[in-house]
Amino acid sequence: MTHEQCQTHLFALQKGNRIISEEMDGRWVVSTVDLAVPAYQPEYSPEFAEMIIAASCREMIEIDPDEMIAQLEVVIKNAWVKKSQF
Repeated sequence: MTHEQCQTHLFALQKGNRIISEEMDGRWVVSTVDLAVPAYQPEYSPEFAEMIIAASCREMIEIDPDEMIAQLEVVIKNAWVKKSQF
């Protein structure tokens, strides 16, 4: 089996929730997963993944950092004013 074939099979197993891979101490470690174990929780739900994908498809908006900082300063000032009223 070539390296590419191995990677393809590992990806298919991971996508099918048959294995979990993670980086530990600079190495990529693959472990098996028993979906029958009640303690197993997927890292994310399919619905959450769809929300992320849908959000990333929106038009990109350029943000002016100076304007963003000015808005933040107004928010902080308003919060201090409200806090001092109590």
